[in-house]
Amino acid sequence: MKPAAFEYVVADSVEMAVAALAEAGGEAKIIAGGQSLVPMLNFRLLRPAILVDINRIPDLAYVREDHDVIRIVAAATVISDAVMITRRHVLSLPTLPSQVSWPHVFCPPPKKATLPDQRAPR
Repeated sequence: MKPAAFEYVVADSVEMAVAALAEAGGEAKIIAGGQSLVPMLNFRLLRPAILVDINRIPDLAYVREDHDVIRIVAAATVISDAVMITRRHVLSLPTLPSQVSWPHVFCPPPKKATLPDQRAPR
């Protein structure tokens, strides 16, 4: 199923994102990664009038260490070099994706790729 029609706004600042959200009057959703929002849009469980993309806002894309506090903001990515900060402090980081995303998004890859006409390895 495809999502219902919506306006797509790419914000390049926090102010622009806040203005788009205010203009929508409660009928907007924010998208940063989309791993849980996109499936809900596709199944039409959500039908926002406006979708505000915050991925290009530099103020929302960092991981920083401030003394004993690690700040991970909305658009931070696990690819970021700064994620090494969290690995020094958080032993359970490998289990984190299973706690913040849909399980099918972070399924481990198969041990051996197979072609459709081959049997799966045992």
